Amino acid sequence: MVSLRAGFGVVEALVALTVLSAGILAVTGVAAVAARHLGEAEDERRAARLAVRVADSLVLVPEPAPGIRAAGALVARWTLQPADKSTRLRLEVGRTGAPLHVFETLLAVPPPRLEEGW
Repeated sequence: MVSLRAGFGVVEALVALTVLSAGILAVTGVAAVAARHLGEAEDERRAARLAVRVADSLVLVPEPAPGIRAAGALVARWTLQPADKSTRLRLEVGRTGAPLHVFETLLAVPPPRLEEGW
């Protein structure tokens, strides 16, 4: 005679809890990695914005010079080297003592401004 039991036994409940625990740990791990990547992306965004501000300000200067600019927790250091009809800009942005990102670009000579009588 075959006996049918209703509900779960202790073994089934332990297996279900083990599977559930593994799933919760996996989701927690993924959330931690995602949070770390979001923080890194925010640092990169701030560094890129500072780099753009520095490069834009250097374009406006007739004879730009190397320098340092601090913005909050970030520090931008840049060097300039003459290149063919332009200037090579190397810009390091990061926290004090630890560069996070290095940007390199050419600063072209701006075209002459037209006089107002034209």
